[in-house]
Amino acid sequence: LAVFGLLGLLLGLSFVSWRFSPDSPVGAGLQRGPAFAVSAAGLGTALIWIHSKVRRAVPIRWQAFGWVALLALDLALVDLSEIESRPSAPEENATVAEVAARLTPSVPERTYSPSYSLPQPAAAVSGLELVDGINPLQLRGLRDYMAAASGFGTDEYSVTQPPFPEGDPRRPWGVRPDPVLLGRLNVGYLVSAYSVEAEGWGFAGVAGGEYLYRNALARPRAWVELEAAAGSWRPVGKLAWTPNRILIEAEGPGRLVISEMSYPGWQVRLNGAEHELEQGAQPLRSISLPAGAQQVGLFF
Repeated sequence: LAVFGLLGLLLGLSFVSWRFSPDSPVGAGLQRGPAFAVSAAGLGTALIWIHSKVRRAVPIRWQAFGWVALLALDLALVDLSEIESRPSAPEENATVAEVAARLTPSVPERTYSPSYSLPQPAAAVSGLELVDGINPLQLRGLRDYMAAASGFGTDEYSVTQPPFPEGDPRRPWGVRPDPVLLGRLNVGYLVSAYSVEAEGWGFAGVAGGEYLYRNALARPRAWVELEAAAGSWRPVGKLAWTPNRILIEAEGPGRLVISEMSYPGWQVRLNGAEHELEQGAQPLRSISLPAGAQQVGLFF
């Protein structure tokens, strides 16, 4: 009780400090979660009193519920203090919109930036799909594939893909974009803050201060690899794509490759019947097709 009394006194003094200096760190913290702080102090005091005075009259499961509630309040207070809401920068949105206006392929294609020139929120607003960015949880297969496709190492973990050894994404780090490997990920454009010397990429001009490059070897979202001639392929007839549902009309025989990462949980139906999802095109999904027109559905 003495400990919680001291905490209550400190909370009161902090509140007085906030009233006189609302911009102080203490004041900013109180603005984010005063209700949680007061509730946690009150609930903690009540739990200690119950445990010391009337613990026999209160079932242990209700006491346990109270302690769990106290932990939840404490964690909520900590989490709220770490959240910062900021409006997107107008100049950032304008730059990305100018770049997006130049990237107008006839079919959907993805974009890759070795310099984080297309921040993810602004890119999403402009309708751009990226294969780079900030992603704390990364599939090992995709990271290793991107390392081979753009020339970065995999010895250390990085929250960004690609990693930026100098800490500044707009500083050159020796990117070596492979048009074939990135093309299999449906990457049709490369956008960089600096010029890139890369074989197989055509210079497409400058937009918003960013260098644009076109990948002539970009594959569509799905294609059929032909068995008759090695390396030959043809696009699918129709494609309807959503994150959890992909419908494809394709002509066999051959191996249908979808420019999506393999991942547990995907189910395949070929002409309405269950079919096996292969991983022969690692790390991409693939399906063996018999001869003739085929209806393929992938569902998560």
